[in-house]
Amino acid sequence: MADPRVKRHLQQGIKLHQSGQLAEADTHYRKVLTIEPNNPDALHMSGVVALQQGRPERALALIVRARNGYPRMPELHNHLGMAQRALGRSEDALASFRTALLLNPRLADAHSNLVDLLADRGALQEALAQAQHSLRLEPRHPARPALWRCRRHAAG
Repeated sequence: MADPRVKRHLQQGIKLHQSGQLAEADTHYRKVLTIEPNNPDALHMSGVVALQQGRPERALALIVRARNGYPRMPELHNHLGMAQRALGRSEDALASFRTALLLNPRLADAHSNLVDLLADRGALQEALAQAQHSLRLEPRHPARPALWRCRRHAAG
């Protein structure tokens, strides 16, 4: 039977995380990891906190471990790509964003991250096509600003 402390700490961590209290949230995620060292939820969320705190090395290590528990979670692959990109691992980030979109073609954050990465790499036509595709899937998609950036770069 699962330890009831795990559920309680995860819930509290997520609540704090959503309210922007990152350090406090991570304290709860770490408590889960002392009880269950390979808990994929705590690993993933602690990795997201590390990303938000500008610690991509820690984020990458945690999210890679979390992937063992959730290999088909698109959000996890998106966060993995964000950590890889922050570490300058552009090819890995590209693969992670594409994996996230294979698992969930409507994942708005992965579309935006992919468009931005492609544009940064100078693949403006591919970035523009990706942004247009994401907007066809979801007209209110957050990739809209990235689409305009791509068009501006392509024009001039």
